[in-house]
Amino acid sequence: MIKNAGAFGWMCDFGEYLPFDAKVAGGDAERIHNEFPTFWAKINQKALEKTGMENEIMYFMRSSWLETPGMAGQWWLGDQLTSWDHYDGMRSALNALLNLPFSGVMSAHSDIGGYSVLDFPIIYYVRTKELLMRWAEMSAFSDSIMRTHPGSNPGACA
Repeated sequence: MIKNAGAFGWMCDFGEYLPFDAKVAGGDAERIHNEFPTFWAKINQKALEKTGMENEIMYFMRSSWLETPGMAGQWWLGDQLTSWDHYDGMRSALNALLNLPFSGVMSAHSDIGGYSVLDFPIIYYVRTKELLMRWAEMSAFSDSIMRTHPGSNPGACA
């Protein structure tokens, strides 16, 4: 938590990563795999309730299932590529932000400029200044939180 920012909370990440062969109490991991984000949201909600600060602290999630949209106050779209495309770049973030309300997710945001940098001989996705600026413009009108970070490879910027 950054106390000087005037906001308190945390990223409730990785609720989607229950391995199908995991050992779970009283059940079969493959059977509860899709429902696991609900359990993860409940654990985070319970932690928040124990603080007694439900109206002062907010957490955000990226994984969801049928019941989770009502459990977290904020959603994050995940690690998009530093690209313009509709598969996993800026356009995919805009498509998600426009369509998530149909599934009950009313407040969401993306990583401005994307996150995943791939700098290999054949695959090249690096955040450009123009992409970062255009994504920030889009986020000013579409995202509920303005949030970015240097990405998966901060030194690889065009």
